[in-house]
Amino acid sequence: MTATIMEILKVVNIFFLIYLLLYATYLFFSVAVGAWNLYHLDWKRRIKNEIKHDYYFPVSILVPAYNEEVTIVDSVESLLYLNYRLYEVIVIDDGSKDDTAKKLIERFQMYKVSRPIHKRVDCADVEEIYEADGLPVHLTLIRKKNGGKGDA
Repeated sequence: MTATIMEILKVVNIFFLIYLLLYATYLFFSVAVGAWNLYHLDWKRRIKNEIKHDYYFPVSILVPAYNEEVTIVDSVESLLYLNYRLYEVIVIDDGSKDDTAKKLIERFQMYKVSRPIHKRVDCADVEEIYEADGLPVHLTLIRKKNGGKGDA
């Protein structure tokens, strides 16, 4: 009778050993898969610009302008108060024959600066660059020779 009890205990021991090994393996793979899914979810959020921090990707808004003295100030003022955290407005005066640049310079008290422009594509030559201080957004005016809006 003791031999029978010993055999039953051996079978129960083997059963519980196999059960614990399978359960530990299941838990290990569950944690691994969960960590992998969390990593990919966080990666997708960063790609979609759903950043958990208090900043966003910077954006430059390019505004080509040719003979637009009537509407340019209102257009730029509306762009300066967009609901975006980090951006700049760059107005490119494409050789206007009216007072487009003058209206902007007077309205936003812009001053002439000397800084390099890194051209990535061929375009008409830049004549002057102006910037403004004291605005909620960085504003730049680039005056260049006429080349068309696509050139601007």
